[in-house]
Amino acid sequence: MDPFAAINGAGKPQIWQIDGLSPLPEEEWQRMRAFLAISEPEMGAMLASVEALFKRGHELVVGTYNYLLQNAETAAILGWESGADPAHLSERRRFFTVWLARLLGMDFSTDLAHYLFRAGKFHAAHGPTPRACAARLHNRLNQPRQRHLCALPCRGNAR
Repeated sequence: MDPFAAINGAGKPQIWQIDGLSPLPEEEWQRMRAFLAISEPEMGAMLASVEALFKRGHELVVGTYNYLLQNAETAAILGWESGADPAHLSERRRFFTVWLARLLGMDFSTDLAHYLFRAGKFHAAHGPTPRACAARLHNRLNQPRQRHLCALPCRGNAR
């Protein structure tokens, strides 16, 4: 036991957090929307194609993940070298389906900006729990020819 722990802070967990970064998700979203400069006729064309695109949305989601699973490099990144984890695949399909539905529905709201920002944190491994992340990494490291990359995002790093 360190007799000076109460004074020097030894033994206390340190919490690191970065705040005040700019731009905010909604500011970046507005900048990207302005860059697109979508005209009224273009918005009309998008609206006219929603039904045809939405009709094949499920096929697109399933086909995308089947392709990622069959490609050795993306399967490794996702941690699916021995096949997809059903819970992880379900989570990813859900996210992709919501994303697709909102974009096809022409949702350009700041709420979508925040949703995409949060999802990006998860996809970039900043966002499930450090314990689940560590368990998955441990399992992957103990298998031959595995990459040293945890495909599960780590919620312990996200706000």
